[in-house]
Amino acid sequence: MGRDEHIEAILAAWYELQECAPADRAGWLARRNSLLDQAIAASPSRSLSRRELIEALAPRFNAYKLARRQEHQAKMADKLRQP
Repeated sequence: MGRDEHIEAILAAWYELQECAPADRAGWLARRNSLLDQAIAASPSRSLSRRELIEALAPRFNAYKLARRQEHQAKMADKLRQP
């Protein structure tokens, strides 16, 4: 998995963690944390913590979350327009 693909996977897992049913929360948390740990292990410094990486990715996550919500709204609007 390339760097951008890995970041996209982190963002997707983070989004699912926030949006999932409570019963699915532990699974998405484990997935996100595993992806974060992989990113940290692949980084040259390896001194980054999960929290620091999350803070660094927060602006990208906010943009990702907005894009996902806009995509969802567009799909719902399309469904409402269908006869």
